[in-house]
Amino acid sequence: MDNEIIITSSAKIWLDKDEIIRAEIKNGAKLTLEDAIENIKIFEKIGKEPRLLLADIRNIKSATKEIKGYFSSEEVSKIIPVRAILVGSPVAKVMGNVLFKVVKHLFVVKIFTSETEAIEWLKSFMVK
Repeated sequence: MDNEIIITSSAKIWLDKDEIIRAEIKNGAKLTLEDAIENIKIFEKIGKEPRLLLADIRNIKSATKEIKGYFSSEEVSKIIPVRAILVGSPVAKVMGNVLFKVVKHLFVVKIFTSETEAIEWLKSFMVK
């Protein structure tokens, strides 16, 4: 499945050369719980443990409330324990990082505006 691009109803997903799962949310996507479940099933099939995810959500239009609980669940946290989220503005980055520091979660996460910085951060979690 190396470098194969998988298109779901809400995202383009692939495993990059560094074994990082990349998920690029489609422009204007309105994410539902069904979309999230579909994408997680793909994440579960690709990558090696620990699975590292770079989620590019810069083009997302909206997401339902159920998604937050699902992505934070123990089940999903075991599949994707390390996540970098790419956002489109410094304000979104600050707000996201503050939120993740305040709310307890079962996974490691950081918000970025730079794809390069996100990838370098994810690489620090790779098993050598």
